[in-house]
Amino acid sequence: MSNSETKPSELERLSDSERLDLGQKLLNEEGADRPLVSEVEPLDVLLQEYAKNRQFLGKIKWLKEKSHFVGIRRLKGDGNCFYRAFGFTYLYTILTMDDRPLHHFAGQHLDSLLELLKQTGYDEGVVKDFYEPFQDLMGQIHSTDPSRPALTVDRLVEAFNDPEKSNSIVVFLRMVTSAFLKTNANDYTPFLVSTTDNGDPPTMEEFANREVEAFGKDADHLQITALCTALKVTLDVVYLSSAHAPPETEPVGGEAEAASDMPGNKEEVPSSDPNACDVVRFDLDQGQMFNVGHLLYRPGHFDLLVAKSEPDSPDRIMDRSNIVEIHPERVGNVSSKSFPLQVPGESGAWNTEAFQKKLQVFLTRLLPDQCEFELVGVDASIANALRRTLIAEVPTVAIEHVYIWNNTSIIQDEVLSHRLGLVPLAVDPSKLTFKLDDEANDQNTVVFNLKAECKKTNAKDGTVEGRYVYASQLEWDPKGDQAETMADAPPRPVNGDIVIAKMAPGQRMEMELHCEKGIGKDHAKFSPVATASYRLLPHIEICQMVPEPLIPKLISCFPEGVLERGGDNGVRVADARKDTVSREVLRHPEFEGMVRLGRIQDHFLFSVESTGVYEPEALLPAAIDVLQKKLALLKLALDALPAEAAA
Repeated sequence: MSNSETKPSELERLSDSERLDLGQKLLNEEGADRPLVSEVEPLDVLLQEYAKNRQFLGKIKWLKEKSHFVGIRRLKGDGNCFYRAFGFTYLYTILTMDDRPLHHFAGQHLDSLLELLKQTGYDEGVVKDFYEPFQDLMGQIHSTDPSRPALTVDRLVEAFNDPEKSNSIVVFLRMVTSAFLKTNANDYTPFLVSTTDNGDPPTMEEFANREVEAFGKDADHLQITALCTALKVTLDVVYLSSAHAPPETEPVGGEAEAASDMPGNKEEVPSSDPNACDVVRFDLDQGQMFNVGHLLYRPGHFDLLVAKSEPDSPDRIMDRSNIVEIHPERVGNVSSKSFPLQVPGESGAWNTEAFQKKLQVFLTRLLPDQCEFELVGVDASIANALRRTLIAEVPTVAIEHVYIWNNTSIIQDEVLSHRLGLVPLAVDPSKLTFKLDDEANDQNTVVFNLKAECKKTNAKDGTVEGRYVYASQLEWDPKGDQAETMADAPPRPVNGDIVIAKMAPGQRMEMELHCEKGIGKDHAKFSPVATASYRLLPHIEICQMVPEPLIPKLISCFPEGVLERGGDNGVRVADARKDTVSREVLRHPEFEGMVRLGRIQDHFLFSVESTGVYEPEALLPAAIDVLQKKLALLKLALDALPAEAAA
């Protein structure tokens, strides 16, 4: 902390604007050839840069020797360093935390900001153009799309050194800051200061247009506060100079009472060491999603501080009892822990609150006919119950009876009936009841007609018409009030291009098809999924430093994208989800003790492919609905047991 009794330095005698101008001028001269975002450099580079500045030297030595920082990423001094550094550390934090729910919620929140920008008057097309590079990098995190490689730290650095992508992200973040300030002008206008000779402060509109949206203008405390609040994150800024905060935005604990009233609390982390750097936390009262990291501020410039590596696995994963052990020729620790008295010292009794806290479900990939999602915090029995329910218990509608009036094709009647039964039908099962032993009626049966004929159209060249019979030729014949109740989604085949039969000239078929509601347990044609499977999330631990000559071989023992260079041990896990757990690494004696393999017992990676009857994202809710109804019936039966016993 600065000492009020110390004689002000020449730098501290300068006004805020003079300090910013001086800092920017020096940075522009020194960093003309510097990349937009550098690789991690040791803190020693700052000692060399400020070798003649005693005030800075003490603080740099404190950073190097007594703080938890080990390096720095230098940002090019082009007036956009804050916004560029913020965008980089925001994505870097989400990437390295490996928290898929957080990634999902952060992405949703970013998308929601587009509406804020639209309401503020920004052109929707322009906003999307500047947002696209940021959105694309967010989408590459945890990507499972083969055509879209997963984001790595190296790829992130490469993207931020691409001027077009990097500057687009800067402009987008400036837009968000400006829109947030304009929307909340009443809260932030009192903190605007005059930048003109007449002494009148600008309006928020003027400030946002002139200082925030202008490319190449440095950010002040007001902008930092607004951006952190808009994105629902916290940010720590470490000040190399004691002349860090303009008087009107002095950190909490300082002398300016007004600063504590600014929306977005700023908390100063105190230290008794006179050389310690001031640290200001830009925080929210509530609702923040995560801390994006630390920026280092020097007059007119921001860089990124790199902290010591911390374990990137959740506490739940670090519990070895929760991991199925993968050994060269066997597996271990396969017993479930979700039953009473399974774990010594723990009752294992059901606790709804604890279950809700652990349970996580999030979508990782969605295609027109397929979805992948992750289910976390449940026992394998629950996951398997959902899988079996998806396959065999979720109801659909399929062809059950075929009344053939005429079939002169080469396909036998029984084979043709079987083929027709396997054609998926887009019929809402909630509109029908189970037929059981009832007579067919408009409440339990949907009727289709099929009429097809193959005939020659030109005897000379042998051209024929109607050689193929397609599913699209099935014609719905509404009965009763079905024309009204099913008008919003008329029954039809899911895929009209399915070939039912091939005929020769002169052959024909005519039949009536009765469709009923059923479940896959009765017949596979009623199953709403082509496949439904899950696997446990692989868990890979790099237990010790990997010698440089062995790094390429170790990485090659895993599928592409699983491991990458970096981390404290020379190699780190980039995406464990891509691992097939082939145990290839366990075959090589040189890696003995370096790598430990496993699977997390309560983290399930589901893959579900729909037949088209249901939208893929609707399958899991449908399966849960079926399970809930079955449990309700079970509860009724259990409740009736005491009464039956008493009787």
